[in-house]
Order: sequence, then structure tokens, then C-alpha cells
Amino acid sequence: MTLRKIIKNRASFPSEEAALKLLYMALDKQSRKWETVQGWKQMLNRLEVVCGDRIREAGARN
Repeated sequence: MTLRKIIKNRASFPSEEAALKLLYMALDKQSRKWETVQGWKQMLNRLEVVCGDRIREAGARN
């Protein structure tokens, strides 16, 4: 929604690079407002118990 609002308020962009820079700056600013997921550590512990082998496999790929 934030990105759409920013793009809609501009009539045009001088270049594709200018549009990408604007979107990057908007995402950077917006991401500072994002909150962390509550209870993530407990959920990760539960997933480790239920399907630990898959989590370790995914971590090894990254």
C-alpha cells in the first residue's frame, strides 16, 4: 500500500533508475516501522521438535 501511494502521487519518472531509487528509499523507510514477530522463538523451537530435519536441511542450503 505504501509503495502504491508513493507511485500514484508522482505523475512520471525521469528514468527507470529514478523510480527504482524512490521505491528502494520508501521500502527502507517503511521497513524501519515493521515490528518483529511476537513469539517467533517459541514457534521456531516447536518447529525444531516437529520437523527439525527439514529446518536443518533448509539452513544448510542457505
